[in-house]
Amino acid sequence: MKILDQPPKPHSRSIAKVAILTGLSQPVSNHLSTDQVALMDALPIPKEWKVYRNFPYIELEKITDANHLISASFENIKQFVYSHGKQYRYRARKHWDSILGSTENLFLITGSCGIQLANSIPYRKFPNHRIEVLALGPVSLKASPFPVTTVSGDRDHLSNFFRFTRNHILQNTKHMDYWNHPEVREIASHWLQSRTLKLLEQAVIFPKGN
Repeated sequence: MKILDQPPKPHSRSIAKVAILTGLSQPVSNHLSTDQVALMDALPIPKEWKVYRNFPYIELEKITDANHLISASFENIKQFVYSHGKQYRYRARKHWDSILGSTENLFLITGSCGIQLANSIPYRKFPNHRIEVLALGPVSLKASPFPVTTVSGDRDHLSNFFRFTRNHILQNTKHMDYWNHPEVREIASHWLQSRTLKLLEQAVIFPKGN
């Protein structure tokens, strides 16, 4: 993944950061899909907390030609396999260092193998940071070292094969149905509100620049 060799760009300082993490269907572009942008827009938090990019969270030009579903799936499989190696973790580290250097509270909404990619976070370097994940249709061979809340579709046979504890079960939902699902927006908003209420209060008491 040559995209990981791009230099990390600094993030503005904020009490919290919320970002999406999933496999890149275009391995040279980290732009979010229309549905992912809509989900981020709907989250009840300040805009400056939101990261409107996929990992690595850097500014890149948008590629207008979307990959065919089969090609996109193949790219995700490659990233899933590659993410288990030391080289991936080494190349990803500088990007995690950049975003974790801008906040003490990182909330990730992951899709599919995004939960596996999140395992590359060098969390031991940031022992005082809070990192939590809302995993949509998680696909991973190992448990994450930070708190994870899962959302699984009852017809998501891929994710259910990995036997994660299912905190939220969506009816008649397949592996590709999460990002535009109305219940996912409700779950994500509630999940985030319950974790950021005190942080929002701090943001009011100590506004940016004070």
